[in-house]
Amino acid sequence: MLHSVSSGQLTYGDGRVDEIDDTIGFKAIAMGVVQIALYLFVFRTDPPLGLALLILTTVVTPAYLMLLCITQSLVAAFNPLNLSSVMGRIGFEYLVLLLFFLLCGALNLLLRY
Repeated sequence: MLHSVSSGQLTYGDGRVDEIDDTIGFKAIAMGVVQIALYLFVFRTDPPLGLALLILTTVVTPAYLMLLCITQSLVAAFNPLNLSSVMGRIGFEYLVLLLFFLLCGALNLLLRY
């Protein structure tokens, strides 16, 4: 689905994408590694900046995964121009997806505390 949507097709069907290699799962973990590093090295020393960067990485995570499905290159997937292009092309639906992710995280925190 992410491959179809990031390619500009807003409708998708179940199907096999043969262009995606087996290491894409490990590459998808890179955003989580960046977020953990931000928490460990930035958030603890400067909480406002760390929180802003963590929110920013949360905002770009769906676009990062979409780009990763197309390019399979970490450098291209982390490129800010590519990320903003995907987010702008999808538009309102991207905002709804982001709000859904944030609400899921807030619900998780609410249930834990």
